[in-house]
Amino acid sequence: LCQSVRFKKCPISLIDNRLTPHPTTINTFLKSLFCSEGGKHAYFRAMRAFYHWLYSPRSGFYFKAGENPISWVEPPKMPKLILPSLTKEEVELLILKAASARDKAIIALFTESGMRLSELVNIRAKDIDWGNHTIRVLGKGNKEGYAPFGTCYWQLVSFGAERWQWVWWEGG
Repeated sequence: LCQSVRFKKCPISLIDNRLTPHPTTINTFLKSLFCSEGGKHAYFRAMRAFYHWLYSPRSGFYFKAGENPISWVEPPKMPKLILPSLTKEEVELLILKAASARDKAIIALFTESGMRLSELVNIRAKDIDWGNHTIRVLGKGNKEGYAPFGTCYWQLVSFGAERWQWVWWEGG
């Protein structure tokens, strides 16, 4: 680094050349790591944060932002993971083991629509379109969308609608 770290404004002539590597040097380093692609990507993110700081006026090194070597490095590719999902039998078992008709309907709605918890708790009666089997939801970033629901949810709600009230329907 600097020959003397104590000086806030270190002239460039005192900087070790390892702070300004060529992009191929950074790529070679990332490829040499003995870790997963996710681990290499984490190293890349840390290096990117460091180099963005180093080439900013806040660092006091006075490098030109346009010469930042990290901006020429492609980040390591992250594998696209397919998240595990429940089988039909597992969903049926969850619904069977649920304590109440309300809980059964909630589980059915989660599994059939794929909506988030925050979307589910904000459902009002006026948001449900029984004819088209959809529910109007406000998703991330207050984006309005429609979540479909299937026959399992329909049957559970039709069967138990007269016997229980959903807490989140109040005022809807």
